[in-house]
Amino acid sequence: MVVQRRWLLVVVLVASALLSGVPPLLVQAQGAPTVVLAANPTLGAILTGNGGLTLYRFLNDEENTSNCNGGCATVWPPLLIGDGIVPSGGAGVSGALGAIVRQDGRRQVTYNGLPLYFFAGNAAAAADTQPGSTNGQGIGQVWFVVKAETGFVGRAGVTVAARNAGAAGVILTASDGFTLYQFRNDTVGQSVCYDGCARVWPPLLVGKDVLPAASAGVRGPLGITIRRDGSRQVTYNGAPLYFFAGNATVARDMAPGDTNGQGIGGVWFVYTANGVFLPFVQSAAQ
Repeated sequence: MVVQRRWLLVVVLVASALLSGVPPLLVQAQGAPTVVLAANPTLGAILTGNGGLTLYRFLNDEENTSNCNGGCATVWPPLLIGDGIVPSGGAGVSGALGAIVRQDGRRQVTYNGLPLYFFAGNAAAAADTQPGSTNGQGIGQVWFVVKAETGFVGRAGVTVAARNAGAAGVILTASDGFTLYQFRNDTVGQSVCYDGCARVWPPLLVGKDVLPAASAGVRGPLGITIRRDGSRQVTYNGAPLYFFAGNATVARDMAPGDTNGQGIGGVWFVYTANGVFLPFVQSAAQ
């Protein structure tokens, strides 16, 4: 009898939410995936929850800790999951799903340590009520969609260094010596490498409220560009910087000084410390 009453309550809550235009927020039973990757015509593949509604991250959250409570949680309802339920992901959801306990004792779903939310609307923007709606994107410059490659960066610092790579000369690297690349299809201060591209070419990211630092020999100005998921990617002379994680035909850079990504597709190149492309030396496709 207790179980029946509990399920009746869940049905009533879900029905009420649907009638009011607010997403049913509670995943109560194990079954269909909790989080699904969906194609968005503007933002590419993004994470969605109940009813195909867009999920967001909050840049002011900490890893596995939500800082959105009270009135904030009314505008940004958390994706909740019932006790004993393990969150699951659909095809392409490659990150780690988990759950945290919020201040009110409810369990909120996380992705790579990021608490997940819906957008219920505010005075300036209507609620997401249909699959594909992204009305919450970029609000306050702290709310962003979540992509498969999105992860928690925190306040980690980044140093861009200059390294002698032999025949390649002095090139840009991260502080651990791994080579950094530039994508010729990018524009100044804006990346167009997302989804599958970003899995092969992970962006160099810096933490919240942190500026990238330059070591001796790095002559060009360093900067930041905000990616679609709110991540902060380091730029050099306005060019977004990337690592090379390997593709179907070329092994990833395994050690400091490797330049396996050089020239791939005629659009990926190492960047010299004085801000020029090295000539095309490799013809493998991305």
